[in-house]
Amino acid sequence: MRIHIWILSALLYTFLTLGCKKESDENPPTIEVLDPIENTSYNTFDTIPIKALLKDDKVLTFASAELQNVDLVTVLPLSSKNINTPEYQLVTSLIIDNIQLTSGKFYVLITAKDEVNTTRSFTEIHVNGLPLITKGYMVYESIGDQVELHNYFNGNDSVVWIKEGPFKDGLVDNYHQQAGYLQESDGPFFTLPLFPLFNPWELPPVQGGITFCNAQSDQVGIQIGYKDGTLAIFIEEGNLRKTYQSDQDYYPALSLLNEDNVIVWQVKDEPDQNRIEVFFIGGALKQVSTYNPEIVNLVNRSENEVFMGANENGNGILQTYNLDNGIFFDNHDFIDNPIVSLCQGNHGVVFIATEQGIYKYDTNSQSVPSPISDIQAIHLEWDLVNQVLVVTTENELMVLNFSWDPIITYPLNGVPEKLMVWYSK
Repeated sequence: MRIHIWILSALLYTFLTLGCKKESDENPPTIEVLDPIENTSYNTFDTIPIKALLKDDKVLTFASAELQNVDLVTVLPLSSKNINTPEYQLVTSLIIDNIQLTSGKFYVLITAKDEVNTTRSFTEIHVNGLPLITKGYMVYESIGDQVELHNYFNGNDSVVWIKEGPFKDGLVDNYHQQAGYLQESDGPFFTLPLFPLFNPWELPPVQGGITFCNAQSDQVGIQIGYKDGTLAIFIEEGNLRKTYQSDQDYYPALSLLNEDNVIVWQVKDEPDQNRIEVFFIGGALKQVSTYNPEIVNLVNRSENEVFMGANENGNGILQTYNLDNGIFFDNHDFIDNPIVSLCQGNHGVVFIATEQGIYKYDTNSQSVPSPISDIQAIHLEWDLVNQVLVVTTENELMVLNFSWDPIITYPLNGVPEKLMVWYSK
């Protein structure tokens, strides 16, 4: 009798369970793209018309359109809509207002969702990006108790802005067209737009004080160092993108972005305990290397290698650091000749300013750095567009030709603190 009751209970449970189970949805939505047409070309500031017919055997819940690059990263704001119908005609448009897009292949991604499934459709198009142009050579100059940002170009000297000093560090964020400035000794850090595209924003001193700021023309966002081991990367109007945290008692003295790597030179108050840390872009620590010479600058050599210019015991040191295995190689010593500045040239090229002159090292054709000028430069920058080397001395800014002779010279107004090239599109 007990067995019969157990069987009856099991059958009843099975019946109730199956009766309460939701009907499954195994059929995803379908997408018929009517516009854009495959391989159509568009220019920056064009509008991409979007038209697609979306269907589902039950009910659609969501539809969207976006533009992605070859790495499938969205480069324009998403156009989306929540819906509740088995059939929907998506009609919208995407305005190509991202001036930073380079010419090449892109994808219009249309997405359709039902309550369970997601369907994605990619249409390949070509976008003609705006050409990169040089807007000028920006020099932060200390004049008395003030800091002036000057733009030197085409024979002209224009003042971008004047701020209260003293100066600690500065940057030109070419991606978002803004110039930033860090006051000594702990901040604050603030930026002002070079074009009226973004609002000014300011960052107060936190976590013991801001140590440096950096921006790279080939990367989105700016890098700001704090004490206690924190490096922060900001985008647009002070929006925090990511932080990278080291051990306590360290603070970031320099940083560099290289593809999917973030390189930070971490300095400790105690001597002989400094180190280089490499993070994955997502935030995890990749590797750590002890490094105690005083680093002047880090610049990219390749997608997994960086040049390092440093000084130790009165000697300059140029090394290459491998980001995958942490090995230092291709070492070059400048005996009794400290390095003053370092900048990246074309692929595999680095320029080194020492107390005795300027050197060029082309890893594609040279085995050692070679002297190219006896100019005692304080800062170096390579103009990627015009293919010229720009330098500052104690009282002049010079643009050098292919023979490394000055082709134009500007008298400076104050003490040159930092030099950067301003690019735009």
